[in-house]
Amino acid sequence: MVRGAGRAAEVHARIDAIDAELGALVDRPLVFDPAEMGRAGAFVSIDRDGSVRNERGFVRAEDEPERELADGEADPETEAGGEGSGLRGGGDGDHVIPPVGSDGEDESDALRPLPDRLVSDLTAWRTLALQDAFAQDPAIAFAAVLHALVLGCFYSATRESCVEIAANRVYFSNAPTNLRDCAPAQAIDARASAWKERLPQDDKELWDFLLTLDGEEQAKLLAHCTSLCVNAQAEIVPKYDNGRISAHGVARRIAHSDVLARAVGLDLVAAGWRPTVEGYFRSVTKPRILADVAEARGTQFAEMIDHLKKADMAREAERLLEDAAWLPEPMRTPGLDDAELGDAEGDPADSELPPFLAEDAVELDGANDAELPVAAE
Repeated sequence: MVRGAGRAAEVHARIDAIDAELGALVDRPLVFDPAEMGRAGAFVSIDRDGSVRNERGFVRAEDEPERELADGEADPETEAGGEGSGLRGGGDGDHVIPPVGSDGEDESDALRPLPDRLVSDLTAWRTLALQDAFAQDPAIAFAAVLHALVLGCFYSATRESCVEIAANRVYFSNAPTNLRDCAPAQAIDARASAWKERLPQDDKELWDFLLTLDGEEQAKLLAHCTSLCVNAQAEIVPKYDNGRISAHGVARRIAHSDVLARAVGLDLVAAGWRPTVEGYFRSVTKPRILADVAEARGTQFAEMIDHLKKADMAREAERLLEDAAWLPEPMRTPGLDDAELGDAEGDPADSELPPFLAEDAVELDGANDAELPVAAE
């Protein structure tokens, strides 16, 4: 372990050294040839934040030295449209500006693109105006968020949206076997298939399609896409933090999932979950099985199976809790399922034996009274 840590420190140190060398190359000051400095100039202006902005290395066209052409070499100015070609790129990063007094109306001047910095400044202003207009049109804002989510859920190869909201679909880590066969998964897959048949093949047609949907259909599609981004899994936090998840992050995730569960009235029993041997009892200890049965049905039922081997106990516990509407603690929603759990021992309805245990009790009554204490030990 120490050797590995030392190796990692060496790698980080080497990366830091390379970053420093690259920084020195990128941030090095501009150095101009003395001959070039005699004919070049600079623009000095006040930036938006009040600081002085100094842009060096500009040369007027008439001050640019003429270069002798080699035999057979074409004149770049002639190829670009003659002497009136306007701005020419100078060597070593120099910028060439037209002569003072020039009208700058040459045909090639009109075709030159705007400077990148100017384009950036103009579009920043436009973005603020778009944000302001966006906030005043909830319907379009809703459609834009929906557009971004649908792109992420149904068009995985593209993210062409100016709304920087990503649909981070949830894929379970250490997913249990046959998870996609459960009722909720099948309902989600069916819903996704129905929408996929309606959505256009080309993502560029998606925006126009979404605007053809009425408000109710848009809301349903938004709910579907958002549902695929809900993550309430208590993932296993690795012993050595990998930076992706942490115990604190998982705890906050689960706490918020409880809020959503209460809001939608989540009912896992109605959704089809049952405590089965494969899905639950096989993975817990015998004391846990007995505690769960006692909580769900009462201590008398737990005492009836406490003498069994693990496999038999798990099978009988599955039968006992099949219709008990019981959930293990990680699946409960505080304030929702806890209130419904109630006192199992105090419920008269639970005091009646299920048929398969009632038959066993009749056989034992009178015939094997001496063995009853043994079964409860």
